[in-house]
Amino acid sequence: MNGNSIIEWKISKINISYCDNLYFSKGVLVAVCENKSHYLPFGATDTNEALCHCKAISEMVERATWFSCYLASPNDYPNTIGFAAHSEISKCIIESKLEAIERYLFRLLSNPIKIKKLLKMNFFNLITINDSVIYLYLEINLFKQKYYMVYKISILDINCEQGIIIGMGKSKDIDKAIEHSSFESNLIKKALEKNHTKTDLNKMIFHDIQELRTIFKSKRIFQYIINHDYKKSSILDVSNIFVETTNVTQCIPTVFLPLNRCVYFSKCIGGCFDKV
Repeated sequence: MNGNSIIEWKISKINISYCDNLYFSKGVLVAVCENKSHYLPFGATDTNEALCHCKAISEMVERATWFSCYLASPNDYPNTIGFAAHSEISKCIIESKLEAIERYLFRLLSNPIKIKKLLKMNFFNLITINDSVIYLYLEINLFKQKYYMVYKISILDINCEQGIIIGMGKSKDIDKAIEHSSFESNLIKKALEKNHTKTDLNKMIFHDIQELRTIFKSKRIFQYIINHDYKKSSILDVSNIFVETTNVTQCIPTVFLPLNRCVYFSKCIGGCFDKV
């Protein structure tokens, strides 16, 4: 892309805060290009402070690698979905594949038209907490190991408006997956409360915020999930979803190589949900 070669990277201090028994880490990565600077927020949450910082470092490397790929081929890498960074290759591949599937299903779940067809496929189970918090989850078989993918759907009041937030989490342990979905719900809530304008963020991040705002206004999704007649669910085998995974570690900018991370990118290219 002409005029968009990266001249240098700048990294803010990673700030860690503690609230409601959670550590929140956040920072800003700046890609200084020939024509403008691009601001890429990154961060993480965890109950452990050291892990929270470690996760933030991985997400920073992930963001930098994605942005390098985006500049080279924006149509192939329009956003960070499917990117994962980790210090271990095997865990990175799994995280990348699960990330792609998680976001793929999220797009279907958050669509008021497609959600009914998706639920009828009988992969999901429901846990009802109260009138405003529910958990939708499914079991996934990946590399002969079982993982839980959880979607926390909450009705909340934000800036004097009521709507829904969908937080996502995944783990071999269902309690951990539920915990992670709550972490993400908190991050989404904080992002929506800030009421960002287009001038505050680069266009890719702003698009993500706008998508969350659209979902926030779709309260009927909550009713579809609550009212669905759930049957005995099936385990989703990843062989039923065609996930293409690529090693993009070579695209990590040189300045981040000493952090010893690998990066993989995955995307769903078809499978059993094609007709949803």
